[in-house]
Amino acid sequence: GMQDGSRPRLAFIEGIRGVAALYVVLQHFCTLVDPHFVFMRPGYRDTLVGRLMAPFWYGHFAVAAFIVVSGFCLQWSLFARGGDGRVRELGEFFKRRCRRILPPYYACLAVSLFVILQVPRELHRVLPWSQYLPVTTENLVAHLFMVHNLSRDWMYKINGVLWSISIEFQLYFLFPLISAAAVKWREFWVVLASACAV
Repeated sequence: GMQDGSRPRLAFIEGIRGVAALYVVLQHFCTLVDPHFVFMRPGYRDTLVGRLMAPFWYGHFAVAAFIVVSGFCLQWSLFARGGDGRVRELGEFFKRRCRRILPPYYACLAVSLFVILQVPRELHRVLPWSQYLPVTTENLVAHLFMVHNLSRDWMYKINGVLWSISIEFQLYFLFPLISAAAVKWREFWVVLASACAV
């Protein structure tokens, strides 16, 4: 079981992750309201709405914070609670991650495909639709296998925000290997090797 005080601490950390996720959602909402601002494209006008949205243009920092906090939470769920450095059952770890991420991801992808295919042809060159289109077999397959972040030709198609889910899913598979290596060898060398690989 959890040690005394661990559950409130974990709830606080999950709360930080929730705030970061909410901030990113607000930033994406602002992007849809005024895509010209975020892409620094011609057409942006200084308006009251633009000034009110200005505090929400830093979603990339919130994504970084979310990923760091997620790494801590992954570590917590991967290792035995006693702190003895033993990795828990990897199969169960992967099953939990897949159950958590795949159903909402594929539902979002399906809804996004439905919406994007309804966009009239005359809007295909207008932001944000110009970023999401065209939908090709190649970028659809890349999205289905969650590797669309590996190419700029696929990354922002269909739904531009799903790139972060593919990175998160890939990290689910790499993280246990890196963590196990950090337990077996010195953490410094594992971190250095990971940084060089990235």
